[in-house]
Amino acid sequence: MGATEAVIEGVLTEDGQLILDERPNLPPGRVRVAVQAVSETPETGETMFDVLERIWAEQDARGFRGRPVNELLAELDAMRDEWGTEENRLSDGTGAPASSQESR
Repeated sequence: MGATEAVIEGVLTEDGQLILDERPNLPPGRVRVAVQAVSETPETGETMFDVLERIWAEQDARGFRGRPVNELLAELDAMRDEWGTEENRLSDGTGAPASSQESR
């Protein structure tokens, strides 16, 4: 008994034709075809953590230090305050933006 399955890459044209990269080693007859998109870029074998480590090393090499923690925390507090204002606007039933309410 010969092979009953072959995995071969190819190209799907705009008009729906499938052009295989090689001839399958299967006997002639009806077949079932499952088509799966393949990434155009070759896989590097890197894990996500490998990529992050590489990025961090590149940033260190060019002297990138990121934002200070106190600056990030201040921005986070400002966002929380803004969300609280938005929440109050929605709960008071006016539906008006906070800046519109202040001018009343």
